[in-house]
Order: sequence, then C-alpha cells, then structure tokens
Amino acid sequence: MTLIMWVFGLLIMTGGISLGVVRYRRADGAPLGWRKWLIPVALTLIGLMVILSAKSLIVVVGNTEKTVLENTLTGQIVVLDKGTHIFPLDPRVVPMITVPHTFETRKESRELGQPTSDCLSSPSAADRAACFRATAIAADSISPGRPPVYFWVKYQVAPIDMDVELKELWRKYGLNYKESWVEQQLTSAIKSVQGSRAYDFVGINRAKFQDLVEEALNARLIGPSGNQLVLVTQLVVENYEFTPETNQYLDTVQQQEFARQKEQQQVEINKQKQLAEQISADTRYAVEQRDAEKDRDAQRTRAQGSADARRISADAGKYEREQLAIAEAEAIRVQIEQLGGDPASYLKLEELDAWNGQLPDILFAGGDSVPILPFLDLIPGAPK
Repeated sequence: MTLIMWVFGLLIMTGGISLGVVRYRRADGAPLGWRKWLIPVALTLIGLMVILSAKSLIVVVGNTEKTVLENTLTGQIVVLDKGTHIFPLDPRVVPMITVPHTFETRKESRELGQPTSDCLSSPSAADRAACFRATAIAADSISPGRPPVYFWVKYQVAPIDMDVELKELWRKYGLNYKESWVEQQLTSAIKSVQGSRAYDFVGINRAKFQDLVEEALNARLIGPSGNQLVLVTQLVVENYEFTPETNQYLDTVQQQEFARQKEQQQVEINKQKQLAEQISADTRYAVEQRDAEKDRDAQRTRAQGSADARRISADAGKYEREQLAIAEAEAIRVQIEQLGGDPASYLKLEELDAWNGQLPDILFAGGDSVPILPFLDLIPGAPK
C-alpha cells in the first residue's frame, strides 16, 4: 500500500511539474501572470505531501506483524494490531505526524560467528580452521592456560508479542534490536557458560551446553521493567574450533589414546582367544563326558536287558516246571484214582514201567518172607 501511495504521489508531482513546464514554454496564450503557476505548484506540493505521508497515511499491519506507531509531536507511542489503519478512519494515524515502526513477530532464524563461503571451500584444513576462528565467537575456558574455544551458533529469535513489551523494546533498542542487543547478549552468554567449564565441555556435552547458553541468554533479554522482551529458542552449536596449540595437543592425546585402545584391543583379543580355547576344551570335555555317560547308560541298559532276559527266562522255566509238576501230580492223582485210590498200586505200576523184563543172574534170598522180585511179589516157596 505504501508503494501504491508513493506511485500515486509521484504521478501527481510529475503532472504538476509537466503542466508548469508546458505553461512556461507556451508563448501564444494570453498571459496569466502568477496565477498560471498556481495549479502546477499546487499539484506538485500535493504529490510531495502524498509521498511524504505515504507511510503514515495508510498503515498496513500483516498477520505476523505488530506496528509501534510513534507520534513525533507528543512522543506518545501506540501498538497497532494486524489490519489496515487509514487516516482519518483511525484517529491514531496522522499523516506526517505519526511514524510506524513494524516488528516481525514470527520467529526468525539467525546465525552468529558463521564462517565465509571462501573459508568453508578452502582445501586446507589449517586454512579452514584459521578462517573459522577469524569470524567465530571466542570464549575462554577454565582449563590450564585458559585455551579459548571458537563457536558458530544458529538460533531462532522473536519479540514478545505483547503491547507493553513491544513499546519498551522500541524505546530501548529500536527495530535493529537483534543486531544491537540480542547478538551482544548471545556473545556474553556463550563466554559466561564456556568460561566456567573445561575447553572440551562442548564436545562431551554439546546438548547440555546449548541448553545452558539458551537459558543464560533468555535470562539476559530482560528490559528495564523486568519483563522478558525477546525470546530465543532452538539454539544450536553448528560448529566449534580450538587454537592450533590445542588441536596439536588433542592430536597427541588422540594418538596416545589410539595406541592405548589398540593395546587394550589386543589384550581383549588375547582374552577372547584364551576364552575361546577354554570354551573349546570345556566343550570337548563335556562331549567326552557325555559320550562316556552314553556308553555307561548303554552298558547299563544292555546289562539290565540281559538281567531282565535272564529273569524272564528263569521265571519262564520256573513256571514251566511248576506247570509240569502240577500236570504230573494231576496225572498221578488220576492214575491213583484209576487204581482204586491205592498209592501202593501206583508205585508198583511205576516199578513195572521201569523194569526192562530181565531177571537178575543171581538171586539171594534174605528170608522166607522177602520177595525175590518185590515188584512181582515173588516169594520163595510161595504158590505161583
């Protein structure tokens, strides 16, 4: 809108000047005296006033903006919210009297201590480091000799979107508060945090270092009234660098640490080898013990099987003999019953079954009542 007003005023001025030139050069017209310059001069002055008052005649405030409107006569300032403020609809806007100052309330990404593009593209590491240190933020440390650390940081910054804070920010620091105040306080915060810690703190605790710097910085962005005027978030240490002496020391320490780690690694390898050999020996022993146990189990199984087989065989023989004896006893009982129930008759029958039918060659009699052949009941002198 301001640009449109400038163009409109410029067109009016151009028209007035052109009309004046034409009237000055016209020789055939009736002379108008001083009145012939009235309209060209009036148009020129009107165009000039439109151009000069373009910023204060119509003030447009965007969605992510807040405008501090300063009255140059009274010194009073007011804050305009988003929208279009036109004189005379908004009495706070007075052409050529009030001056608008617009703050961007959206977070802005910024850097501090950043190296140049030539620095980043240098093929030499030493040149890159030296170039980096030339633009970076230098902060001492509490390490012996207080070696400095150089920082390149990125962050987001925005003013507090409140009328009181914006008025105070404008009175104290103006629109360039980021360059004149925030960057100064950021440098101070980095120096304060790093100055109370060892040089390698940022390398070991980078996230914590960033949080500490951000916290220290926001604690500094306070106005005279005690209000927080600006808020910084998402502060990140993009890179950091040491002095050549510190880098050389770090290289030496790194080499020593590498040698120590290599030695420790070899010791660990030897331990692992010994452990592997021990495990292999234990495995072989366990396998041998397992095989021996299997053999013993197999032998016990076979012995138990043999014993069980012998026991089963003995039980079978015993059972067979018992059944045979029972059968024989039953047969004897039946035969005795068939012989009239006289066991002596059965015995005689057994003697007859056992005799082969031959008489002895010599017979001796022991008495008259003694049979010569008992199983035939042959008694000497007895009737046949």
